[in-house]
Formats: sequence, structure tokens, C-alpha cells
Amino acid sequence: MNLKNILFIALCSIGALYTNAQTTIDYSLYNNSMNLINPAFAGQQKQASIVLNHKSNAVTGGIEGPTTSSLIINSKLPKNLGASVGFLRDKIHIAKFNEIIADVSYGLKLNNNNRLLFGLGFRGSFINVNLSESTTYVPNDPLFNQNRSHFNPNFTIGAALKGKKYFAHISFIDVLKNAVPNSTHTRKLTTNLGGGYRFNVQKGFDLTTSTLARIIEGAPTSIDVNTTLHIQEKYQVGLSYRIDSGIYGMFALPINKWMFAGYSYGYHTNHLTSNYQNASHEFLLKFKLGKLF
Repeated sequence: MNLKNILFIALCSIGALYTNAQTTIDYSLYNNSMNLINPAFAGQQKQASIVLNHKSNAVTGGIEGPTTSSLIINSKLPKNLGASVGFLRDKIHIAKFNEIIADVSYGLKLNNNNRLLFGLGFRGSFINVNLSESTTYVPNDPLFNQNRSHFNPNFTIGAALKGKKYFAHISFIDVLKNAVPNSTHTRKLTTNLGGGYRFNVQKGFDLTTSTLARIIEGAPTSIDVNTTLHIQEKYQVGLSYRIDSGIYGMFALPINKWMFAGYSYGYHTNHLTSNYQNASHEFLLKFKLGKLF
């Protein structure tokens, strides 16, 4: 393993341990599981569902690439309430991040077509960095023989305005700026701000355009611009551009009446990222459970 790869591993591990970037969901198919971005959407769909996501990044130099996986259960509750529970797992070489997710939402009906949504979520993060799994030039290097592990609880809040053809939302991730144990770092507030509109192109064809901005204290703002074509209310074909970062192509289709599947391929355009990551592959499975309550 050359020095460049070792430095890359160290930077990824330190970033996973000492920042809150892992709590900012990096899926390109997030429009199918919006409660991961904003708890106001938790359980506010017509049908209960189970959503599985998995994203992997191909990395140069023979290193195992970062992966993200999640399982989320959504359900509408009585009295305009909704809820979601789930589990998120990130792995960046020797750094592992597991998060328990629990959200509750409330939908206020403004009129026949518009609703105002509010959400509150709990996040319990388990972070582990196993430095003993790293490979170094110097055997028993004291810098790499101590593991780091801790639990970090936090909260997220959000609101959204949703109409028949549009939506707008804002959420705040890691509201508590609690310190990371054994370090001088604190969790940074993340703000997700976005919206979208669905246009009718012609009979059987609709086009949804949306944007999402991720604003993290002390870090560059990430902005996604998305376009999705809906065909016969069954199939989706889309393109997403993350400014100064990457281009993502995606499609989704029903497998049967109760199962929905999607795939996204990402190509990195940022020259710093593309030196290490070739591409990304993302998979989505959504199981429709009908109305539980």
C-alpha cells in the first residue's frame, strides 16, 4: 500500500470520527425516502412502507470503497400523525458508523390541496474506528494501535409545505452541538433546504424538477439539481447534478403491486474526488404495506 492510499484512509477515518458528514445522507435517490432528509415527511405518505437503500463507491488503489446502507419503516398514524423508525450504517475502510433513527411528524391540513408538515427526530450514533485494521509501514505504530468508539445522541427538526404538485422543506440536523468524546471537536449543525415542482408534459408523462442544498457549518455547501420523468405513473427516469461534484443517472420501476426498485449510477466530476473514487452505485427497494392504521 503506497503513501497516497494510507493518507486517503487516514483522512476518511478522521472525517468519519470527528465530523457530522455521515449524518448528511448522500443518496441520489433520496426523493423516494425523504424522511432521511427531513423528519417532517416521516409516515406522511398514503401507504406504509419499508425502504431499503444501499450505496457503494468504487475506489482506486485496491481499497474497499465507502458504503452506506439503510432500512426505514414508515407509517401513517391516527390524528394526522406519522412515524418512521430505522437503521443507517456507514463504513469508510476502518471507520464504522451506525445510527438508530426514530421520527415523528404531524400534518396540518391547510385546504384540500395543501398541507403543512412538522417533524422531530432522534438520532443515536455509534461510531467505531478500528485503527488496528490499518496497514502501516512501521509495525506496531503507536499512532495506529488505539481504537476509538463512542455513542452520540442528537436530534433533528424539520418543516415542509406540500401541495398537489409542489413541495418545499427545511430541516436542521444535529441540533445539539455536543462534543465528540476525547477530542476538541463538536458536532456541526447541518441545514437541508429544498423544494420541487411536478409539471404535466402530456398525458402519461410528468416531469419533476427539484433542488436540495446541504449547508454544514465550516464546510462547502452541497447543491443538487434533479430532474425526473414519470412515465404512466409507473416508471421513473432521472438525471441529477451535484454542483462541482458529480453527475447521477437513475431509473426506477415497479416489480409488482407492492414492490418498487431503483438504481442510480454516479460519475464524479470533482478532480480531487475523482482521483480516488471512480463511480458510485446505488440501489433502492421499496415495499408498500398499505394502510396499517
